[in-house]
Amino acid sequence: MSASIFTASIKVRAQAVLGATYSELGYATDISKNTFKGNEKRFAVLPKGGSEQSGAIGYVTFEQDFEVILTDGYINKPLSDSQSQAKAITLQDLAFSIYKDLIQTKCGSVACISVRDLSLGEPQFLDKDNVVIQSATFKVKYRTQL
Repeated sequence: MSASIFTASIKVRAQAVLGATYSELGYATDISKNTFKGNEKRFAVLPKGGSEQSGAIGYVTFEQDFEVILTDGYINKPLSDSQSQAKAITLQDLAFSIYKDLIQTKCGSVACISVRDLSLGEPQFLDKDNVVIQSATFKVKYRTQL
């Protein structure tokens, strides 16, 4: 198991939760590079740093941070306070739903030991594209045989 395999597994689980209306972001590290014309509902999964943990002999146990980014558009510009809050809450609820799914399915991998420590970022508004951005980070502990 490696970060690339877990990233792919988390993407599959996120897509299952989000449904067909969401597609993957073309640019995940610089959201402003994306063109959102008519397709604002997008997501990305980014592997972050991690470290080896103590574990069983003959195995490597690793704990790694992952980030999920969700975007959704809005038509009316500017958004009222209540509209901004509603969009942000909807994306936060989706991020929490993805997190719960990852816990329940163990990221779709038998190598996953645990998923924990969800942290939701502050919602951001990309006004030039009328897009709301929500990020969420969490830790995945997994084990692989030597």
